[in-house]
Amino acid sequence: MEKNSVLMELDDDAIIYPEYDDAIIGKTTRGQVVYDATKCMEILMRDQGMSEDDAQEWFWYNVDGAYVGQMTPYFIFTKDEYTRNI
Repeated sequence: MEKNSVLMELDDDAIIYPEYDDAIIGKTTRGQVVYDATKCMEILMRDQGMSEDDAQEWFWYNVDGAYVGQMTPYFIFTKDEYTRNI
């Protein structure tokens, strides 16, 4: 699914994190944005110069761990990423 088409189909109240636009992989049936968690951490390393450990800690605490209402985005691991870490 292309990022622009996903953004067009989101609920008007959907919460979007523009810094992670490159990690958008879809939307929920309720219109929330879905991000690839691994890509979000890669963006932190690339754009913020974080180490892998720092990016993971920042992501889990400040991004995935933040509840900002019913339209809070989802962060998932793709099947490929999940099976690679098993």
